[in-house]
Amino acid sequence: MRVIAVANQKGGCGKTTTSISVSAALASLGQKVLLIDNDPQAHSTIGLGIDADTLTASMFDVFDHNNTTVSLNDVIHKRTENLDVAPAEVILSVVEQKISGTQRRERKLSEEITNLTHAYDFIIIDCAPSVGLLTFNALYAADEVVIPVEPSYFSLHGLRKLRETIDLVNRMKKNQRPMSVHALITRYNGQEVYGQYLARKIRALFGDDMFQTYVRYDVLLQEATEHGKSIVEFNSDSNGYVDYMSVAIELMEKRGKKGLGQPAVEEKQAEQTDSTTVFAQLMRGEGTVFSLYAPEAARVEIAGDFVIWIPQMMRKDPDHEGMWQVTIPLLNGTYQYKFVVDGTWITDPAHENFAHDGLGGFNSLVHISETQKETPPCEKQAVSEREIVLV
Repeated sequence: MRVIAVANQKGGCGKTTTSISVSAALASLGQKVLLIDNDPQAHSTIGLGIDADTLTASMFDVFDHNNTTVSLNDVIHKRTENLDVAPAEVILSVVEQKISGTQRRERKLSEEITNLTHAYDFIIIDCAPSVGLLTFNALYAADEVVIPVEPSYFSLHGLRKLRETIDLVNRMKKNQRPMSVHALITRYNGQEVYGQYLARKIRALFGDDMFQTYVRYDVLLQEATEHGKSIVEFNSDSNGYVDYMSVAIELMEKRGKKGLGQPAVEEKQAEQTDSTTVFAQLMRGEGTVFSLYAPEAARVEIAGDFVIWIPQMMRKDPDHEGMWQVTIPLLNGTYQYKFVVDGTWITDPAHENFAHDGLGGFNSLVHISETQKETPPCEKQAVSEREIVLV
């Protein structure tokens, strides 16, 4: 079981949207997920269509030391087949005053998670936009912290304080494994030069502790919450869906690396052949090599119908400066794809064959067959050990 706190004391950075969307995306990929709304604003609760006025118990009752009969198990609502929610309501705002003088007050949520009778692969905690006892509880319970960061000056300004808080909680845990931190750029607009500049500064600040995915600004993410749905339920053709599915896949790809937690039901994972397994094979397996010469780019991805248009990271070729590559195993057939260069979607400049994308633009086309041929190792187009015929 992996416990992930989604935290940032700055409002408007996409924290709740990330909590809802990542939870729903993981659930749609076959993971058992519990979303804990640990924010008195109760936006995760509202955003998933749960009416707080109808609740008989909520996270307030879990924290209330005067109420010894309600546990985390008692407040869980089943939202979809794989997604459960522990809802909040506004009264949660007074909990910090109620528990401020009690012993082990920062460990209450961790103890409740330990006593869960349900088995989950992921527990996602939507934190309050502040650094108080509720956030301390979430961080103390967490194995990992996801920090949604909007490319803005004020977001950068507040990151140091949050990192100091995380370091403090890690020291409090003493012999326990320290939390790993992953920053996630949200509300990204690749057309804005200043946004690109700030994204580079954020990446320089966090280095390898960054998600490769940038979550692009998408008004449909806000529309989804107004309808009480996640973007996974609301619109699977949206940028928000594509980006948060990619974030979920990255989280699953991180499993077992850098000391991160293991899933609750390992036997099920071993047998699973869901879409995430396919994506992992596409990213790691041998096959067709897609290449792009982009020496000025900070980040290059490829998206296509072979990965349901979820952008996959390309890597710099260490032997050829300015060249980006990724190897994707493809069966025989014709495929559409585009490159994503620093957030901007472009067709393959080495190919002259296109198909309409249905949005007024074009996608590049590539055809794969089994005929063998030798190909120069640094040709600036999609190449592989099998013949690639441009159509």
